[in-house]
Amino acid sequence: MGQTMQPDHFLRENYQYFQGWEHWHDKAVNLRRTALVIYKQLLPALRRYEKATRVAHKKLEKRRAAPVLCNAPDVYPIFSLYGSALENALKGVMVSHDIGLIQANRLSSKLKDHKLVKIAASAGIILTKQERAVLDWVSEVVVWKARYSVPTDITKAKFFHSLDLVSLANVKGCLAVLDTVFQRTKKKLPQRKRLVRWGVVLRSDN
Repeated sequence: MGQTMQPDHFLRENYQYFQGWEHWHDKAVNLRRTALVIYKQLLPALRRYEKATRVAHKKLEKRRAAPVLCNAPDVYPIFSLYGSALENALKGVMVSHDIGLIQANRLSSKLKDHKLVKIAASAGIILTKQERAVLDWVSEVVVWKARYSVPTDITKAKFFHSLDLVSLANVKGCLAVLDTVFQRTKKKLPQRKRLVRWGVVLRSDN
């Protein structure tokens, strides 16, 4: 490498600026976009799995068990990204309502939570029973299901949760619920001023 790494003065000097609701919003929009890209890429695999599952169910008419001759697609990354998108959108609402959450040197403890139902309540978003169930499950996906094969604590496991059933209808349904909450959350954010935001490059003087 040869060069001594310089302290990140830029982040230190602009730490409060990057906590503004606009930045939470932008991160939310980008994460949601990426989640939907992965979803579209997985659609063919979901359809193949759906077809193989129907074939297996037909075989149950003559036997007690039938294998599904197709690997189940891993849909957790979709919901991990979408859950993180919703988390950022909700925290953007929180910051827009309470400027006191923006701190000089560290992130407010109220902005470190990952439990979407709790964050939604803090943002003033009223959820239906179905929305709470989906958001609880997605919170679990964000924390461990999308990243690990097992939870850190067996008492936190919900291996047989109904939403873990991989089917195209189930995936579509969960995404529809998330999108409804996401769009409702975005409407709670202030009107954004039209502003061109350019990047910056800095000269490193040795």
